[in-house]
Amino acid sequence: MRCKEATIIFIQKIQPVVAVVASIWLLTSVACAQSAEELLTGARNAADQEDHERAVDLFRQAIDEAPERRPEWLRELADQIVYAGRPADAVSLYRELLDTAGIQDEQRATIRRNLAFALLWSGQSEAAVEALSEIVSERPEDEEARRALAEAKVAVLESGAEDEPESTADLLEEEDAASVAQPPNEIPAEEPPAAPSRAETAIADARAAAGRGDNAEAARLFAEALRLDESVDPRIAIELADQVTYSGDPARGAEIYRQSLNRLQMEPVERVEVERKLAFALLWSGQFSEAVRNWQVILGRDERDEEARAALTDAWVGAARQAAGDARNAEGARAFERAFSVDPARRRELLREYADQVLYSGRPAASIPLYREHLAQPRLDPDERRRGLLGLARGLAWSGDHERSLPAYGELLETWPRDVDARIGRGQSLNASRNHQAAFADFQIALSVEPQNAEAIRGAAQAETSMGRHLSAIERLRPLIEGEAHDPRTLMIAANAQRHLGRTDLAEALAVEALQAGADDAGAQALLETLRFERRPLSYLDAQYVARSDDLTIATATASHEIFVNQGLTSFGPQLKYATYDGGDFPSVDVGSLGFFFRHRFDERLEARTSLFLNHEMKEGDGDVSFTHDSVVSLLLNDSWRTEVLASRRYADENPRVFVNDILANDYGGAVHFTPGRDWRGSVRGLYSTYSDDNERFWAQADGAYNLHETQNIWLGVRATAFDFERSVDNNYWNPGAYQSLHATLHAYGSPAPHWWVDVQGALGYAWSEEDGDGITWSAETRISRDLGEAAALEFRGLFQYSDARQSEATEIYATEQEPFWRSSLGLRLRVRW
Repeated sequence: MRCKEATIIFIQKIQPVVAVVASIWLLTSVACAQSAEELLTGARNAADQEDHERAVDLFRQAIDEAPERRPEWLRELADQIVYAGRPADAVSLYRELLDTAGIQDEQRATIRRNLAFALLWSGQSEAAVEALSEIVSERPEDEEARRALAEAKVAVLESGAEDEPESTADLLEEEDAASVAQPPNEIPAEEPPAAPSRAETAIADARAAAGRGDNAEAARLFAEALRLDESVDPRIAIELADQVTYSGDPARGAEIYRQSLNRLQMEPVERVEVERKLAFALLWSGQFSEAVRNWQVILGRDERDEEARAALTDAWVGAARQAAGDARNAEGARAFERAFSVDPARRRELLREYADQVLYSGRPAASIPLYREHLAQPRLDPDERRRGLLGLARGLAWSGDHERSLPAYGELLETWPRDVDARIGRGQSLNASRNHQAAFADFQIALSVEPQNAEAIRGAAQAETSMGRHLSAIERLRPLIEGEAHDPRTLMIAANAQRHLGRTDLAEALAVEALQAGADDAGAQALLETLRFERRPLSYLDAQYVARSDDLTIATATASHEIFVNQGLTSFGPQLKYATYDGGDFPSVDVGSLGFFFRHRFDERLEARTSLFLNHEMKEGDGDVSFTHDSVVSLLLNDSWRTEVLASRRYADENPRVFVNDILANDYGGAVHFTPGRDWRGSVRGLYSTYSDDNERFWAQADGAYNLHETQNIWLGVRATAFDFERSVDNNYWNPGAYQSLHATLHAYGSPAPHWWVDVQGALGYAWSEEDGDGITWSAETRISRDLGEAAALEFRGLFQYSDARQSEATEIYATEQEPFWRSSLGLRLRVRW
């Protein structure tokens, strides 16, 4: 205030000098006989150069030259008079303009504002308060007007507190009059001027602080005034609310505005002003739902109120973002739609955020065109482009189109290769596309950037368990499982890994915990049902027919029943088998077998199983009983290496003469299986066998295979086999002394249609046999399975084997020319869960 007065006094002191210069210029201009337009141009140039006195004179000359254009140029003249230091002279001009008809609303608002400041700067404080109050009421965000209003109120208060000084003559006249009026010897009581109360002082100081922009101090002082004197004007509470709001606590300001509206009697205009302030406070304090309701009422009063329209849009946007932050995405999407209906121009600005809420509300397909529209905008901010690409990729992936999501993720990662969200998203799509190796690589990159990212940990574990690396998956998930907050998705991945490791007990416990933690009911419940289904008693009925090139035929029927106990870790049951050997010159032999099998899983790594048979051989005029078994102990060293220890007792051959001669073999050995990744596998097996006729055999086999297809199971490999008998004997089992073979192998399997399963294996190679010669060998096997409802399945199988390196038994004994050996079998198996 003092700065403004000093400026005006300074200008007034130099006014004579300016007047002389202006007079000289005026004489020159008259001599030049300028037109009104030329004078107007000169006036505006002078205003731009801050030569305000010259600008005033030129504006006046221009108006004199063209009086009909006075309303058009009068505001500029008044502005220059104010800037020249004579705001009082400008007041009448502004008022003249306001009384002029035909002025547009925007121009009228500007004139009213300029008039208010002219009133303030000319010392007409009370009029300035009234004018500025109207301006602040209409535009609460006008900080300059609010400060000017506070300054005007302080000026009014100061002028009211000052008493006019009295002259000595006046004092004497008052004393003479008092002496006449008062009785003798009485001295009239002199009443001192009333000092302002502490509350009034606090109010004055508060308004001064508000004028300085120190809103927090102003709020403190207004509150202090209300505390000191409850009788002060209750409307001070509104000023308190103003300062509380402007000091950064709009929520408290809103509460004070509410109380004022409820308790105070207000004129309609004043109430509307306070309601507008309340609406702003609600908006600024994040109380968007209530702010929406308030701004809807305000905009309903005047649809042309653009400020209210903008505020209502902001309230809807705030409500949308607030809902999004609370994961109420459907509500957020609707709020954005309401914002667009209020102000369609904001759609482009908010389109990506709206698409996000559509995506996260469970409508990924609907979000895709929104993201495409967002990405089509020109000159898109790089971060908005990144977010748009990420949203588009997620929309495609979450709507089930993982293949089309991959290019979108790829485009994003070309520019931002270490974007964790994109790496995780692409990894998830690759997992869904069964490209687990590439998925695992993406998750590893994400974890190199954010080692503790739970989504990346889960994704990597999912890829690992899908590639058969179940131990690694469980170890990777262990920190998340042992943490305080158990994410059901983590538990489900671990449960599936434990199931594949044979730990059905742990799998069930994890699935139950996942269900309790809020996992998708269908997924967790389906796993539990699968685990419990797999523990139901299982029965097999199997029939097989074998035909050989030496005219031997074998018909076999087998039945078994398996019972599961110990949460599925242990199973056992009886076995029945009956086989008939006949054909050609072979003796007819029937073998009936009664057996028992047992399996137990010790932990994730160790399992043992055995199958025992007591066999009754029914031969012509004779019958024998023999014992056979097949036992395996399997140890999983890690996800890549598994070892087995094998022991068995078996008949030396399927030639029935073996049964007649009671030739049995004992096998001892082991196997090592190596699976470095999903696409490679290999194994080595070795056996040492002793025969009941004192013969011995060493047998070894190595094989390896590679999966040709990323998402299917088509394995191409090689297999080498060799064995050597200690001696060749004619006890009717094949013992060629030494044998080697090398084969190319093919193994493909999968489900071509629901409820169907197909498994095809083939081998083609060459063999070298010490006694039977060398030649081509090959084999082909097919298994086709069909589910018969939930609890049953029927499997058909067929196998054909051919070898030029082995003689047919009949040829070897009874013929002089060698014939190749072949063997075919057909089988049918029924599997039933009870």
